[in-house]
Amino acid sequence: MCAAMKFLIFSMLFRLLLAECNHTCACEDINTLHSGKPDIVYEKGVGCSQSLKCTSAHNIISMSKELSNIPDVIDGSIALFYNPSIPRNERPVLTVEYFSDFGLVCEDGRWFVTKFPMGIHNGLGPFGADAMNGKGYKATIQYLSCN
Repeated sequence: MCAAMKFLIFSMLFRLLLAECNHTCACEDINTLHSGKPDIVYEKGVGCSQSLKCTSAHNIISMSKELSNIPDVIDGSIALFYNPSIPRNERPVLTVEYFSDFGLVCEDGRWFVTKFPMGIHNGLGPFGADAMNGKGYKATIQYLSCN
């Protein structure tokens, strides 16, 4: 009888622990922030684990100043261009996986960019990757574009 009681208590605790696991993401699917080519590759994983791949010469993430910690940003939005210092018609065609290449993370129900592989361009001119990466900068995403 004692072994049966221990098993019952153990099973109830195990079920309680499983019920506490939350595999939902506070952020909307990243695909809802995407515009451009319909042939992007999107995969939904567990929780906030997602993958969004695009092959284009014009991969852009537009970011908002709101909740950004990037210094010297003009009021309004700032655009992060994958190749900001290269003229649009000279950019190479690249395959981008937005999550790994741009370090996308979900915080408090919003998507943030944390990596800047080719720097940013914010209207004041381009700021290279050396000036942006490794400094802990992040910015909220307005939209992703792959044209």
